[in-house]
Amino acid sequence: AGPSGQVEQGLKVLEIGCGTGRWAKEVLESAGCRVANLVALDASETMALEAASRLSGEPRAQAVRADVRRRGETAQVCRSVLGAAPDRIVMNYVLDLLDDPDADAVLAECHGLLAESGGKLAVCAICDGGAVMGAWRAVWEVNPTLVGGCRPIDLASRLTAGAWRIEAEEQVEVLGYSSQVIVATPME
Repeated sequence: AGPSGQVEQGLKVLEIGCGTGRWAKEVLESAGCRVANLVALDASETMALEAASRLSGEPRAQAVRADVRRRGETAQVCRSVLGAAPDRIVMNYVLDLLDDPDADAVLAECHGLLAESGGKLAVCAICDGGAVMGAWRAVWEVNPTLVGGCRPIDLASRLTAGAWRIEAEEQVEVLGYSSQVIVATPME
């Protein structure tokens, strides 16, 4: 809420790794949604087209095929589609698919964009915790393709090392599958 108690309006949101666009659609249809513009980005042409289909008819959203591993591409999409740096960046189960140099580069670009806008990052990835995730890591170390290339990562350590301030952190476990969920802001 702003100083007079009014709810802020007009958030610019970037979703990295949008898949089919389901999350974006649900957010835009939720009561009290404050999103003015949302760009749903995916490296897969198939997923970007599926997201575009799901979001068709929604004037506040656009799905874009772009590869966040290409330096500067995320910022270019934000400038051309949102018109500025986003207020929020959301990444669900993206960083656990990327190798360490790419994950660090993606986070660095997000850091720059959110430092510019004063915005926040919401990120989720699988993490270590319990026997199921121990087995998952063991399989990944032998043959990553057997677990879709996803590996457990420690988001909190990675973000702290990358000059992020963690505002909220939670570890969630469902049927032995552990995920770490974090909201963070760039440190200056």
